[in-house]
Amino acid sequence: IGLLSGVPYVPDQPENGYLKILYEGGIFGALATLILIGDSLRRAIRVIRWHPVTSHARTEGIAALAGLVTFGITFITLFTWTDSRISALFTMLIAVVWWRSLQVEQRRQAGQG
Repeated sequence: IGLLSGVPYVPDQPENGYLKILYEGGIFGALATLILIGDSLRRAIRVIRWHPVTSHARTEGIAALAGLVTFGITFITLFTWTDSRISALFTMLIAVVWWRSLQVEQRRQAGQG
């Protein structure tokens, strides 16, 4: 189609990642994605705002949150779950946020903040 209309390049990944989740996972898949994203954002903010946390942990939380936000924005048009590299990157960023938030939770329960 691109060559016939005079356009020399047609993108090979024009789909929307979020619409693909809705299409392939249905309402339950979309809701699960929203829950995962919402809880991860809540956990990242908890790590960033908690005062007794080390500066290293805060920096990791900010970096992981920035990576997730960038991923979330570019997932609109560029990436799909079928690319295993993208899935691994997303999983790694989520793991960093959740690992740090679990440390914060353990310290809270131990009475250190």
